[in-house]
Amino acid sequence: MPNQAQKLVKLLKIANRLIDAAPQLTSKPTTSDEWCEDALQSHHQQPLVGILGCRTVKQSFRNEPLVASVENRSSSNWWNEYVTATGPGSPRVRRNIAGYLQQLGAILHHASHLMFLDPHLDPSRPDYRDFIFILEEIARRSGPVPQIEVHRVCYVGSGPARQVIEQKEWEERFSKAWNTRLKAAGLSVRIVIWSDEHDRHVISNLMGLHLGNGFDTDSAPDAVSTWTRLSSTDRDAIQREFDTRVNAGSVRCEFSVGS
Repeated sequence: MPNQAQKLVKLLKIANRLIDAAPQLTSKPTTSDEWCEDALQSHHQQPLVGILGCRTVKQSFRNEPLVASVENRSSSNWWNEYVTATGPGSPRVRRNIAGYLQQLGAILHHASHLMFLDPHLDPSRPDYRDFIFILEEIARRSGPVPQIEVHRVCYVGSGPARQVIEQKEWEERFSKAWNTRLKAAGLSVRIVIWSDEHDRHVISNLMGLHLGNGFDTDSAPDAVSTWTRLSSTDRDAIQREFDTRVNAGSVRCEFSVGS
């Protein structure tokens, strides 16, 4: 492997961006074409966005749209779709659980630390009842269980109707809705209740997202939300802001639900 490629693999490993995949061929691949064939077989087990290879590999798999030449990747449909989805811009996300899972799939399956920030997330409300499916999707991953946190404010309502809810009531709401299903999934979720919070985010070690709406769902077929990918600098700043060791004075209470 060329020196630059070795450095790239090392950096990807340090950043936790390499994922183990079980071998698919009966014998260990020894050529580029065999490695590509193994990747194609892996695609049937867990769908891949695409496969990058050298020019000669693409020539061997010229009729396979999943395979693209690294030198000519921009001519591949999947590469252009991927760049559009992950590059600058704000995707419009359907405000239902299917839309959320579609956008969050890679993060849920591979991040080692997940923070869901939504000031109004309340599992006792009908429009937040489906959020548990996002947590259960995490349990389907093949790797280690990540650290999971949910952050919200201590009150409900706004203006003169604002009402502060105490810890015991929050524990009852989250436990009643999630405890049994989280235990069955082998998950534990840390709930942090703050004095105040306004923005909605997903923060993970892999990437951060700003959400136009929270994780509530809407049955209207045209209901969408705008999500924006955060820079690594902004993601890290938000993570520090919601680190209870740093801003302990703004935490009203915290507890865990599940196993």
